[in-house]
Amino acid sequence: MKNSKVTIEFPYNGAVLNKHHGSETARRLKIPVKGRAAPDTEIDINGIKSFCIDGTFSANVELKERFNIIKASSGNEQQNISVIWDRKSFNRYNFFIDDNIFCLTEIHKKCYKSIFESFYLSKLKEFNTRYGTKFVLNVFFRNDHEPFELSQFSDKYKPEWEANADWLKLAFHAFSEFPGRPYSEHFPEKLPEHYEMVKAQVLRFAGEKSFCPPTIIHYYEVSSPVSLKFLKDNGATVLGVRNFPEAAEKALTNIIYEQETGLFRMPSDFFCNLCTVQEIKDILGRLMSKTWKDTINIGTHEQYCYPFYAGYIPDHFERMETAIRLVTENGYKPVFFHEGLLGNQL
Repeated sequence: MKNSKVTIEFPYNGAVLNKHHGSETARRLKIPVKGRAAPDTEIDINGIKSFCIDGTFSANVELKERFNIIKASSGNEQQNISVIWDRKSFNRYNFFIDDNIFCLTEIHKKCYKSIFESFYLSKLKEFNTRYGTKFVLNVFFRNDHEPFELSQFSDKYKPEWEANADWLKLAFHAFSEFPGRPYSEHFPEKLPEHYEMVKAQVLRFAGEKSFCPPTIIHYYEVSSPVSLKFLKDNGATVLGVRNFPEAAEKALTNIIYEQETGLFRMPSDFFCNLCTVQEIKDILGRLMSKTWKDTINIGTHEQYCYPFYAGYIPDHFERMETAIRLVTENGYKPVFFHEGLLGNQL
């Protein structure tokens, strides 16, 4: 209730909570619920009484389900929030790569015998062998830099894609690189159509095991409620956001569940193509110091690996490996965020 005299300040509405936010057993997560209300009033918090003396109240509440409602009330004033229990949470990371189309164009043009003759995919396989990293490649249907579309890609590599589907997935990103903000400004109603075009081709040439729902859309924003429902109905569970509420971060959460869409929302922690090696080390140091933060969301873009690209970054793979090596050395496990609860399948 936006203007309620009873205001829950912790946890944040929609917060994903884990053992670091309270005390966890196999059957429940006990967390403190804190808030503000009129002085000298009694507050009921999920049946637990708390007296508000100085304008603040608190009570320990047990969460027993994955999705939980917390109700704080006093007389006719009430606020309800929902929170999610990330049961038996563990340190984990997701690695996604946006704007993929160059590698598929390269394989098509050069008629490779194996997809791993591509230096780009070969490097990703090297990282998987060395660190166990799982990658989601968010793909375009069309290459805007030279003539190529997914429909031209051969299905002769299908067994190879399927054999590596445990660590290498392909997901929808957009029809093509341009225009920017396609599904918020230019043709928001086109997302379902474009999604189906990409999916049909990926299933054809890489198989069902290789395709997964996206966790980020080109330029983030999807303005059409119909498109958001389409993504949810087609298996999406989490979508990246450009701007994450500062209040949520202050309330020790980096993931929010949106009841209206049924999707989890979280930011990308950083993009390797936007950070130097030292900056990646510094960022990860800060992220891993947040003991309550069990998930790290790492991203980058395919094109910066390619020497012919105007924005080519010579040490791009070094940046990627730095991030992967550091999270691995600090005990973070590679997951796909679309599986289970943000990679937690317990």
